[in-house]
Formats: sequence, C-alpha cells, structure tokens
Amino acid sequence: MDHWKVDVPEGESGGWQVKRFTVTPEMAKKDAMRAAIGSFSSGDRCVPAGTDTRLGRGEYGVTMSDTPSERRDHMLAIHEAKGRVLLVGLGLGCVLQAILEKLKPLLDSDGRPVWKDHRRVYTDEFAVDHVTVIEQSADVIALVGPHYEARYGDRITIIEADINAWKPPKGERWDTVWIDIWDDICADNWPEMKKLHARFCRRARWCSSWCKYETQKQAAESRAEEREESYWTSRRAPRYASPPKGFV
Repeated sequence: MDHWKVDVPEGESGGWQVKRFTVTPEMAKKDAMRAAIGSFSSGDRCVPAGTDTRLGRGEYGVTMSDTPSERRDHMLAIHEAKGRVLLVGLGLGCVLQAILEKLKPLLDSDGRPVWKDHRRVYTDEFAVDHVTVIEQSADVIALVGPHYEARYGDRITIIEADINAWKPPKGERWDTVWIDIWDDICADNWPEMKKLHARFCRRARWCSSWCKYETQKQAAESRAEEREESYWTSRRAPRYASPPKGFV
C-alpha cells in the first residue's frame, strides 16, 4: 500500500484549499517535454498521469501535493523516522501519514535487516511512536488536522505556533526532526534554515530540512556571485569629475 497518497477531504479555510486534480496522459507528456528543456532536465519534477491532491493558497498556488516528485523530496525523512518525531510544517499531511504508517524492519540475531526475495521483511509494529507537529496556520490545521487526529488519535499532537518563536519543553528530545516550512527552493531560505538547525538538531538523533542541500547550494552560488561582482567592482578605474593634476 502507498502510504504517501492522502485522502484528506477537499475543503477551504481562510484562503487555503485542499483540492483533487487530474493530469491526463497528454498533459503529462507536455510537462515532461517542458522539464527536458527547462531547469529540471532530469524530469524529476514532472507530474505523471493520474489523480493527486494538492494544498495551496491564493497567489502562491500549490504549496504541497502528493505527487511522486514531492515524495522524493521527503524520502530521506521517511527513511530516518522512528520513535519520537518533531515535524515542523503540517502541509497536506503526506509526511505525517507516511511515517505513522511505517513499520519496523525485522532484524536477525546480529541486528541486521532480514531480506526475502530481494525485499526487506517488516514486523507488525510501527516504527514511529509519536509525532509532534508544529504548524503556523490555523486554517491549514482546520483543513487537514482533524482527518489525521481521527485516524491516529494520541499518536499525534498538533500545535499551532510559529516555529521561530515556539519553545519546546525543557529537556525535550526527539529521535527525528524534519523541517518543511518553505514554499520554494531559494537561497534566501538558508539563513532561517541554519538557525532552526542550530536550535533543534542538538535535540535529536537525526535532523534535517526539506531540500536542504539544494538550498545550501543555491546560497553558496549566490555568495560566490556576490564576491565576484565585488571583486570586479573594486577593480574598475575611478571616474574623475575633473582631470587629475598634471593631466594635459
């Protein structure tokens, strides 16, 4: 069963919307062609044919969806999730659902995963015990939260708060921390991402953010461009309002 695909009811609250959308084979083909000649030449951001769910608001369009490209962005967090988890950003609940449905792998007497027919063997026990979700938008919580609270009960706690201002209980620690609060991949997100890592990664066994390495790369490229521009600006010949002394 694919635990990434969600069945959150469609609805609207305060400008936020949860909607189903369908991509036809023709639309998927055109999307793949655009991706092949665009910035995502690998086609990783293409949306295949089928029906998916998206969360969005006003001019920002799609904030999150349960498409395969979104799943790839979060696979590392799903793989690492276990025990007690801090999830920053509720979104559509794709990550929340995927980690709560994740099962513990069966281990042999040496603590190594058991494989059968080239597949891992899993137990009937859940890998994640509890998830604390920090979500800033009351409207997103109203749209998405009740669906998961009804399904998972006391295995989740949803807190309405700005993660930059929220203070966890003294001594609180988690096995996994995953931060996903940004609408797009942008160098401007890097300072906030670093600040949040400094605050929460020391409280976790494993901690990371959505598209961390892509964001870090863009920030490094931006700094390099600024240094290069500064260098060439400093080497430009000065302009004189009047000829220098002794100039004929």
